[in-house]
Amino acid sequence: MGKAQRGYFGQFGGMYIPEILKTNFDELINYYHEAKNDPLFWKEYKNLMASYSCRPYPLNYAENLSKHLKWRAKFIFKRRDESYGRP
Repeated sequence: MGKAQRGYFGQFGGMYIPEILKTNFDELINYYHEAKNDPLFWKEYKNLMASYSCRPYPLNYAENLSKHLKWRAKFIFKRRDESYGRP
C-alpha cells in the first residue's frame, strides 16, 4: 500500500498523533479494514443505526408493566438514553 493510501499527502506526514498512540491507531486501522468487508458487521451496524442513532427513537412495548397493572391499556415507552445529547 502506497503512502497516499495510508493517509500521507505529498512530502508531509500522515497522522498527527503522539508517538505512544501510533500502535493503537495502526491496530484500529486494521480492525476497520476487517470490519468494512464483514457482512455480519454491516448487518449489526444497520440494525443499530435504524434502532438507536440518527433516527427517530423507537417505541418499545412495556409488556411486563402492562400485564402487572392488568388494565386494558398497552404501555409503550420511548427510551431517550441510547444517543446521549440528542434533543
